[in-house]
Amino acid sequence: MGSDSWLLPPGSLPHLEITMAEWSPSVIEVGIELRRTNGLVAAHNKAWLAVPPPPMPLGAKHDQAAIKTLLQSGDRLLGRGDVAAARALYERAAAMGSGAAALALGSTYDPSRLWSLGVFGMVGSKERARQWYVRAEQLGHPDAKDRLRALAE
Repeated sequence: MGSDSWLLPPGSLPHLEITMAEWSPSVIEVGIELRRTNGLVAAHNKAWLAVPPPPMPLGAKHDQAAIKTLLQSGDRLLGRGDVAAARALYERAAAMGSGAAALALGSTYDPSRLWSLGVFGMVGSKERARQWYVRAEQLGHPDAKDRLRALAE
């Protein structure tokens, strides 16, 4: 149907295969619609696809200086209200194994935290916040569980 949408005939779903990069810190949102033969939408839903990072070899070290620089730059951008650019830096630092970056990235999506970041006019996404808080927890950030709990309330 287009570069970002496909029409799948009945019975083809079990054969659907999506090829993604080996790993990307971005979560890909997929919209799914079931349409009747007359074209009307009968049902719709969303799914999020993520490819987990490859395991770090034992004894491997993260570039802590680069992570610190990315976090500081992301914080500065966020302080100026440039959420999109801050997210890009936080994603990169999270990809390098930073739990603090994953937590900060989750905060930029968390509807209850956007106001404390001084961001006005943006709509949060509890699901995206949850995904990044889970990643922060996987990376060992001590505040991630509390954020997940608060998000569920």
